[in-house]
Amino acid sequence: MEYLARKKKIKKEGIMNNNELKNITITMVFDGSALNRDEKVGGNILSIKKLNVNGEIRSFIGKPAIRHYLFQTLWRAFGWEPAQVTGQGEVVQLDLTKSDILTSAELDVFGYMFTRGKTAVTRKSPLGITKAVALFPYSGDLAFYANHDLVRRGKEDGLAVTPNPFTKEEHAAFYKVSFTLDTGILGNDMWVVEDTTYDEQANMLRVSIVAPVSVALDNVERRTDEHENVFYEMPKGRIFVDGRTVKVDEQLMQKKPAKKNLEEHLVFSDKGRSKFRIFDFSYDDDSKQYEFDVDEEPEYDESKKALTLKIGAVKEIPCVKLSGAPDGKETYAVSQDGKELGTLVVERKEQGPCIVRFSLAKQQVEQRFREVVSALVSGLYAQSSGEANTIIPLFLVAAPVKVPSPVFHPYIDVRKEDGQWKVIGVKDALKNSWIDGKVYVFDCERLKVFETDEELKELSDGKVTRDWNELLKDIGITGT
Repeated sequence: MEYLARKKKIKKEGIMNNNELKNITITMVFDGSALNRDEKVGGNILSIKKLNVNGEIRSFIGKPAIRHYLFQTLWRAFGWEPAQVTGQGEVVQLDLTKSDILTSAELDVFGYMFTRGKTAVTRKSPLGITKAVALFPYSGDLAFYANHDLVRRGKEDGLAVTPNPFTKEEHAAFYKVSFTLDTGILGNDMWVVEDTTYDEQANMLRVSIVAPVSVALDNVERRTDEHENVFYEMPKGRIFVDGRTVKVDEQLMQKKPAKKNLEEHLVFSDKGRSKFRIFDFSYDDDSKQYEFDVDEEPEYDESKKALTLKIGAVKEIPCVKLSGAPDGKETYAVSQDGKELGTLVVERKEQGPCIVRFSLAKQQVEQRFREVVSALVSGLYAQSSGEANTIIPLFLVAAPVKVPSPVFHPYIDVRKEDGQWKVIGVKDALKNSWIDGKVYVFDCERLKVFETDEELKELSDGKVTRDWNELLKDIGITGT
């Protein structure tokens, strides 16, 4: 049978068994500046993010900024494509109707939240990131800046210009940050959806994340205002359309209060029993209009004088259905440009929603794993306010772990001994029972851990390796 033959091929290539890799944790110390700016203070002082650590004020770079710098590095180094985004009301989010973890490394590694009305599909990020917190207290440093060069050039051209001075809080220090990668989540995802259908002729699986609903408004005239803007006029009000954004006069809508399991929502006044409900909307007091997004551009039928609006979320996935699947489960193979991406399994219940399980091919899991950790080991591309930062490890410790927890993070610190900065805490960290193999340690002349290889061997009891490829092999990464 096709399914059994395919299953043998899948098992051989590892497409359905991608959880053999161990989790990893990485802690690094880098020499940087607090580029993650906060709000302005006193009108023209650009502040830095700070928090109290054991009674000391220290600067930090927040997790969202570290995530941004890491993704920018992965994009530039390995060609990771940014996933498409969508706007729903005032929320900007990654668009699951355009991407999934099989086609988007960003969705796989960094997770997402996708909402449509009262429906939400979320994925916890397998990549955990801590704040990058300074290891020294902030001393209140301020620097004064002004655009003197541009002013000089303007004056040379005869312009009446003056400098525009501003002040920045500054802090240069060693920073500590940690990362964990949960391989139990990496390459796997599950959606709970309303329904799926498969088009055998087109080899297309259509996944209804939110079942599409439409409403047809009658007696609608298409008009154009003095600025050549198109709008639609009904006897009781007007509708303005800008792509998928719709603005509707207040009198055309009815706001329904929340009750039982139904949130507050809008319906069209003359379509009160319709299932076309708007949960994400805003209201403008000046124009007396409601604004919301639909999932397709509205369609106007001139002959019927009808305007049709559609909401819902349907994802189309090109794939090949495998016959003979057991237990009534539907299994599909997904590929792109001749490359095997992974599989989908659809589980149907007699009542209730469907479950769609995504499983990324093993070779793709290994590739994404390798690229993420390679970016961390080599350093991140980080630039803010026109200034480059150096999130490049001077010290790094990494190890496979049974539980994806940053087990090294609380132990690691730095201190100065005889004029030399030194990392402390590694010996204590090695005692943690979650460590599941060799521990990779990198240091440099500026920031030492072990003075000699003999000291390394004595203190680590043979647990430490200086060979990065040995660590990867211990985690389960094959090849080089």
